[in-house]
Amino acid sequence: MALDAGSLEQSARAERILDAAGELLLWIGYRRLTVEDIARRADVGKGTVYLHWKSKQELLAALMLREDAGVMRDVVAGMRRAEVETQLHRVMRALFMAIMTRPLARALYTRDIETLGKLVAKNVAGIRARHEISMVCYDAYLDLLAEHGLLSTDIDAKVRDYAIYAATSGFYLGDQFAGEELQLPIEVQADLLAEVVRRAFEPPGDPDPLALSAVAPRAIELFDEMRAQCEPEAWKSTKFMREGS
Repeated sequence: MALDAGSLEQSARAERILDAAGELLLWIGYRRLTVEDIARRADVGKGTVYLHWKSKQELLAALMLREDAGVMRDVVAGMRRAEVETQLHRVMRALFMAIMTRPLARALYTRDIETLGKLVAKNVAGIRARHEISMVCYDAYLDLLAEHGLLSTDIDAKVRDYAIYAATSGFYLGDQFAGEELQLPIEVQADLLAEVVRRAFEPPGDPDPLALSAVAPRAIELFDEMRAQCEPEAWKSTKFMREGS
């Protein structure tokens, strides 16, 4: 159903406010940022900002959800282009590239407290709800891979899932601890991440094309659900944004 002119104007204004918030968040950080700053940057009144969001934290949670939506959109687009992109190591590479080339997403996944402040915590309303839904979808994705022989099954699923989390998290945090001599371009880091995941968690050899064909539709559906939970229709929901505030 097409949006009327008033709804389109409200949506465009909300996007402009989020754009302004994102620019300022990267520039001055969460603690120093005020709603007044955001309103001034977006060229709207402070009251207009509060028509869309009830607090600074709610607004910035929506901003981070919008970033996550962009990340998931990139991953799903890759899956739609080629079934091989549904393999775990390729998904992890796509996620890494999408996150690390977006400054706000990168700040969230590298736990940049100076920039994001409270938003780093998973218990922030909206971000918490999205995380919980995403974990359900991600677990279902791993089970799907295992069911079709695209994931090693020689260790307990819970142990495997923790190992995947630990191995991949290290790549997001590595630059914080590595010396200058170990700094590598993002693309090289992404390739290394993919290779580590492939060797550690996937069966050797090329994947079965029939297995990929069976997995791809459901994998796309699961990651698209993660994306959908970050879109405005989700984060404008009162329950989604304010539960646990």
